[in-house]
Amino acid sequence: MPGGAGGSITAMILSLKNNNALLRKRKNFRDLRAEQVAELDKRKLSFKHADEKYLKELRQDLLREHKRVMIALYFKLGLVLTIIFLLIAGIFILIPETTNHKEPVRTARNHDDTVRMFASAYKYMIRYGEYRYNAKEYKEAIHELNQALELFPGDYHASLLLSKVYTAMCKEEDTLCNDAIATLNFVIAKNDTSVEALEVRANLLIHLGDFTSASNDFDKISLLQNNP
Repeated sequence: MPGGAGGSITAMILSLKNNNALLRKRKNFRDLRAEQVAELDKRKLSFKHADEKYLKELRQDLLREHKRVMIALYFKLGLVLTIIFLLIAGIFILIPETTNHKEPVRTARNHDDTVRMFASAYKYMIRYGEYRYNAKEYKEAIHELNQALELFPGDYHASLLLSKVYTAMCKEEDTLCNDAIATLNFVIAKNDTSVEALEVRANLLIHLGDFTSASNDFDKISLLQNNP
């Protein structure tokens, strides 16, 4: 037992000595840092001492690389432009009707502009015809109202105003009485609920001595007024 314990203690002492020897051989942090800095300095490139041949070769390499990159860029750009051109061409080839749609649109727009122009001219003719009628310038009024009816044939307002002009001329000048009756018949046939047209015709019939027809018109007026 004692001999065994003594041997173990001796082994431990030897181990400690060896460890101390290793610690003495280990370098400190300052020495390690100095070695690393020296190694890095060895690996640094010194461009100050680069010879002319090396710089020329380096420049040629850079030019070749730049040329290669630009060629690749132009190729990609040309490919993209080609694809865009093919897409646009395909749209016009696959949908040829697109250009044909412009003409109907233009035609419809022109038609609307024409209608608005006619409507504006019509309103002017109606106003001017009414002014002539009130001024008892009957021939001029008839001219304006007939022009309005050429733009919008059978128009109720223009026809009714024209019948009033004919009626005034029939009563005052004993002329165009048949035209007055015919125009009033047309207006009433087209709009049998027009109380104003019935009143004009009833008064004209009284002037012409047709009291029975005038009475019938007054009955229609009374019926319309009592049953709106």
